[in-house]
Amino acid sequence: AVYSESISDLISAGQEGGETVKKVGDALSGLAGALNIPLAAPAVGVGGDVARFLVDRIATVRASDRLETAFAQAQPAVDRLAERIATETDQPLRSVLENTYKNQRSQISGKYGAQQDQLQQFEMKRSALASQALANTDVLPVLLQQDQALASLRSRLAERDRLLAEASRAYKARLQLLNALSAATLTWAQSHRDLAVAVKQKRKVTVAELQATISELKSLAKKVSEL
Repeated sequence: AVYSESISDLISAGQEGGETVKKVGDALSGLAGALNIPLAAPAVGVGGDVARFLVDRIATVRASDRLETAFAQAQPAVDRLAERIATETDQPLRSVLENTYKNQRSQISGKYGAQQDQLQQFEMKRSALASQALANTDVLPVLLQQDQALASLRSRLAERDRLLAEASRAYKARLQLLNALSAATLTWAQSHRDLAVAVKQKRKVTVAELQATISELKSLAKKVSEL
């Protein structure tokens, strides 16, 4: 968000020159820092590959002579960072949510395990009593008691099913939130790309779309942080 707001300010100000280009590079460096990507000492592995790519890209941005060039050169870095944001957020959280949901289901089902076993036993006994009652009406009071016991058990298990349904709805809602965050991140990168094209083509530039994606990302990121 800080990066995009800085870019919006630069474009809105209509400034050019080396100092403005430097600010684009600084904004990219700040974005990498916010994502805990060490540009000064890239690590080995995937994270290091991203860091080295960004170091080269930021150098290219700062070597640009115009804002439109710097903005265009920044786009590959924005795309790479958007991909990283989506991946770093989505995969770990998705795994956490899945494990949490499985644990919830297990705990709920376990709490009502005895009632589930009793239900099967009572249903078998009730079926046998119903057959006996056809020939012996003395069994009817016992059959009535069995029906009452079954009704109580089914009520308890209906409570279990309600809790399971609630857990399922909550899990699906959280997954939808993660999907929305990933989509919003990619939309942010596309808005940045559209803005870069507009600047290059000397068209009238509005940062409203980029700012809207920033607001959406902030809102979704806050909700995800509360999961």
